[in-house]
Formats: sequence, structure tokens, C-alpha cells
Amino acid sequence: DWIQHVTYVLPIGVVTKEKATTLEELPPYLSFSSYFYIAFLSILICALILILNAALRGKAQYSFNRNWVLWLFYFNIGGSYFVSIVTIMFMGLWCDYETYDYPVLIQSEDIKCWEGTIIGFGFNHRKMAYCAMLGLAFFLIQMTLLPSGTFKETMTDTALDVVFVPVYLQMHMLLKAMFSGIYVLFYETNYSRVTSLTLINLAQLVLNHAMQPCSIPLVNVWRDVTYLTSLLSGVQSMN
Repeated sequence: DWIQHVTYVLPIGVVTKEKATTLEELPPYLSFSSYFYIAFLSILICALILILNAALRGKAQYSFNRNWVLWLFYFNIGGSYFVSIVTIMFMGLWCDYETYDYPVLIQSEDIKCWEGTIIGFGFNHRKMAYCAMLGLAFFLIQMTLLPSGTFKETMTDTALDVVFVPVYLQMHMLLKAMFSGIYVLFYETNYSRVTSLTLINLAQLVLNHAMQPCSIPLVNVWRDVTYLTSLLSGVQSMN
């Protein structure tokens, strides 16, 4: 998550090519559809975990709450992988209208934009776009109203009390969602993207330093340092 905040603000050509870097060019060299539907399935699983946590009663609820694997999955998807998941959802909506005679998905030249139907088998961009919008709606509402860092069940060690202030996490997640969306939609517009993302990193630093949201002071100091380095990366990029 910290590395993403540092590298997303870099201008094109510093660590990437003079075009949008695609996930298919990075190890393990899977198709973008694979990344996209794995991310979408992760969102659905997180939503199901929340629903079951509220719906189950008695021994079933006790067993469910004691299942650290489920909560570790929920905490990671809603925490360290939040930016990655939201970025991939936005990538599923981002098309190239200039390079070819017909629009294609930026992340995969084999997928023609807005073709296909939502009914029937097989993958196409129309289904991907519907899933992206549905996934963003589920994920952003879920992680802003009920952030994963506020659930006691997410703590795999019952003796460790690392709980964040809910109001802080809600704003934190909204800023990260904006961060991911601007990165994808304005990737090739260096000045707009770098300036906007640097300001968001500044807002994250001010928010964390002002609220001191964690019950452990050292965690707050560490988060200040990460956002400070992210901010400095953006300032250097603007220079």
C-alpha cells in the first residue's frame, strides 16, 4: 500500500514506459480478465462475510467469528489490498479510443470496449463494466461505512489491541478510492495526476497526524512517516 502511494505519483517514464503499464506485462503474466474477476470475487466474498456476521446467531455466529482465516482475508482485502482492488475495478472501465480503429480496453488489447451482452456465458467487456460498477458500489460503501480496521474479529491475536478510530478510517478509505480513480483515469495526464495525487497524500498525512487514530502511538508515527515519504515523492515528481 505504501509503495503504491509512492509510485502512483511518479511521472510517466520514470519507472514505466511512455504509455499505460498493463497488468499483463507484469509477473505472473496473467490475463487482465483473470486479475479483474479475482478482484471482483474477493469483493463478493467480503460482502458475504459481513452479511453472515450480522445474520448468524448462537453457535454458528460464535464459530464464524472465531474463524481467523475469514477475518484475515477480509482485513487484507479491505486494508493492504484496497488500493489494488479499486484500481483494478477502475481499469475495467478504462478504454483506448485513439490507438485503434475501434475502442479497446487499455489493459487488454484483445477486449473490445462495450461489446457483448450481460446474458449468457463467456466474458466480454459489457459484463466486465457491469461487474466493475457493481464492485465499486459494494466495496466503497462497505469499506467506508464498516471499515475492516474497526472489527475486533480481524485481530488474529486476541491479546493485541490495534483498533482504529472509525471516522478516520472512513475518510481514509474515501481518499484512497479517489487516489486510485485519479491514477487510472488521468494516468497519461502527468500534471493533473501528479498534482492531484500529491494533494491526496498531503491530506492523508494531515489526517493521520491530526487524529492519531490508532491506540498504539508507534503505529501512528509509522503511518506519518509513510505518508511523508509519499508526499515527498509527489513533490519531487512535480519538480
